[in-house]
Amino acid sequence: MKRLPENTNLKLLQEELYKGLKVNHNHGYLIENYLDRIYECVTASLNRYPRTLMIRFDLRQFNCPWGDSDTLISKFFKALNDEIRWDQENKRRQGKRVHPCELRYCWVKEQPDVNRPPHYHVAIFLNKDAYHKLGSFNAASETMRLRIEMSWARALECDIFDIRGLVEFPKNAIYELNRNSPNYFNQFGKAFYRLSYFAKAATKLYRDGTRWFGCSSK
Repeated sequence: MKRLPENTNLKLLQEELYKGLKVNHNHGYLIENYLDRIYECVTASLNRYPRTLMIRFDLRQFNCPWGDSDTLISKFFKALNDEIRWDQENKRRQGKRVHPCELRYCWVKEQPDVNRPPHYHVAIFLNKDAYHKLGSFNAASETMRLRIEMSWARALECDIFDIRGLVEFPKNAIYELNRNSPNYFNQFGKAFYRLSYFAKAATKLYRDGTRWFGCSSK
């Protein structure tokens, strides 16, 4: 079994498949420990919500100076949890039907160059009965896209209009997973392949003592 030299607690996946699923080896070795956590996170969301919406996006920082990365990502998820809770409470006050939605997430930090700030690749998992789309950036309406951008602005302690370009939604940012669909295994396979990029061993400075990967607890 091959292990990462910088952190021998981390195992490297050398096989082409993980649990029978195709994974992204285009950037070298993958860390099997991270794949385990990602798999558990997606599975936990689907066990709770058979219809799960996955949203994939990137978070970037200002060039210099940049904040403590461990604190920033924690602040972001706390803010996003708050945004979702406030939205649901507001809907209840309006007498609207509210579907439960417990936020689950995976994230990975990357920093190819020590002279540049780290950035994050993030995926969040939501109850699709509660939130079924990303929406557009429009301050006049509350969308999940806006909630994500507002949460990153809160983490960076700045105005939302000052972070334009720091939250990026790549192509194919949305994945819909439905455990009761005849196409479920294909849906899961495509989403997991996309998430397996998070487990690549490259572009991480393991010796700096900070976290480079995280998932929500079950």
